[in-house]
Amino acid sequence: MTVISSVNPLKRLQDESGTVLIVTLLIVVTLVTLTVAFTEETSVELHLAGYARDSFRAYQAARSGVHRMLDAIDRDESAEVDGFRDGWADVSGNVLSGDPAHEVSVTGIVSDESGKFNLNFLLNAEGEIDPEREQQLYRLLRALAVDENLAAPILDWLDADDIERMNGAENAYYQNLAEPYACNNGPFPTSGQFLRVKGFAQAGLMDYVTVYSDGLININTASREVLQTLSEALTPLLADAVIAFRETADFITVEDLNQVAGMDATLFNEIKDRISVRSAAFSIEYEGRYRNTAAVITAVATRTQKKVSLLYWRVD
Repeated sequence: MTVISSVNPLKRLQDESGTVLIVTLLIVVTLVTLTVAFTEETSVELHLAGYARDSFRAYQAARSGVHRMLDAIDRDESAEVDGFRDGWADVSGNVLSGDPAHEVSVTGIVSDESGKFNLNFLLNAEGEIDPEREQQLYRLLRALAVDENLAAPILDWLDADDIERMNGAENAYYQNLAEPYACNNGPFPTSGQFLRVKGFAQAGLMDYVTVYSDGLININTASREVLQTLSEALTPLLADAVIAFRETADFITVEDLNQVAGMDATLFNEIKDRISVRSAAFSIEYEGRYRNTAAVITAVATRTQKKVSLLYWRVD
């Protein structure tokens, strides 16, 4: 028996054509979506590649600034006397431009670490707090109008025991912070660790203290406040007189300090073993910029017998 379909052949053809059209449209939409996604991904990758390229150029710019400063320190012909008339001081703060469009720029600064108070020298050879150096710390805090209670957590951070001074901080304090860490109970390895000491970040001490010098304070570069740490008898007025004298000529020897009005033999004999006219370490910070990217390099260089050695290097 022959079965005759009741479906109109023309309608069936139309239905099949519609199905093909829908499938085709779905394929086209899928291809467009994939193309857009691929284009966006490619655009992101190109952007990241461009950013990485520009960041590298910014880093190279900052690196060139640091090496320019290291070269200036190395070329210093009067390494036995350091002051703000030296070549390294002339380079500091200069802006170096790159191409005519100013897409590349380099700015930086150098700081004489020997013009600061070395906190690690609060410890004596036996690893105990040196009473005379402790008094220097208190004088610095007073000169800066900083709460003297900050001395306690600094001393607790340095000493070997876990006995907390009044207003100090030992492991019990640091371990109970939201992000706990251990009290060092020893010398600071870098100046960056200062900021881990209770209360230090808010004190404004960073420009006046160091861990990189040989412990002697360079009277040619020390600030008014750091000079005052040397003795109770070295008053703000006398510190200003020291600064006024070196604005005319560098101190060539520590004995030249006796030429400053107000300096007497008693005071000089008290401080002569803690001062110098040369610098043992320099901290250097340079920022390189290229287009919309920037890189900052922080370095520390030490110098002994005219040999310059890189001690610390950090890129941000």
